[in-house]
Amino acid sequence: MRSGQKILVKAIANGMGLWLQTVHGFFLLACLASLLFAATVTEGKAQEIPQRILDNHRATMGCWLAEFDDEELADKALIIRLGVQTFYGLVCASNLYGDSYRLYQVEDGRAEWANLVTFPQLDTKLGWYASTELQKPTWDEKKKLLRSEFPKQGSTSSCRQYSIYSWQKGRFYIAQIGLSGDCEEKDNDKDLIIYPFVDEVEQGEASGIVTQEGASEKSTGEKGKDAKEQK
Repeated sequence: MRSGQKILVKAIANGMGLWLQTVHGFFLLACLASLLFAATVTEGKAQEIPQRILDNHRATMGCWLAEFDDEELADKALIIRLGVQTFYGLVCASNLYGDSYRLYQVEDGRAEWANLVTFPQLDTKLGWYASTELQKPTWDEKKKLLRSEFPKQGSTSSCRQYSIYSWQKGRFYIAQIGLSGDCEEKDNDKDLIIYPFVDEVEQGEASGIVTQEGASEKSTGEKGKDAKEQK
């Protein structure tokens, strides 16, 4: 090989070495930046959640928190802001179906008066019940809707029952309950809506509370229906 060719090959080899070093350096910098960003987000969330909320959450019955420290709770936290109301969603337990959460409502930043939120839920076999836990909750900031879901036919099935809540008049009301995925009750690919019943939503029953006005209207409607049937 001629001397000119040797010099060219050597220059190419040196260039490749510098390029590899540069790529490696960029990769390391990117990794460090990602770690720094994640640490900053976690620290920011930890500072954002009042310590009183974290302490009270640990003191409540029914949650399995031995595997989580405060930083991990903050990292998994769901924070919702609605005017003067702030909701802190903290993991209560983890299982094969995903994380379950409890939400604490704080008004005007007064963490000492935090309220554990209770949600109306529907069991398709047993009916309505109330629970302080939501399975895999997500918050749609644009639509202001809170959604939770859980497996309907075991963890191996894609069938899920979901509940969607909207914030109205100082509480979360059920906006919709349905089934998604491969469910036995469905006969097509579309979600199967099993709630609401329009009359109940209008009369306030969607929150699990029947107002006096709603109850009387419902009673009047049923009497009218019975009268028509007797005719």
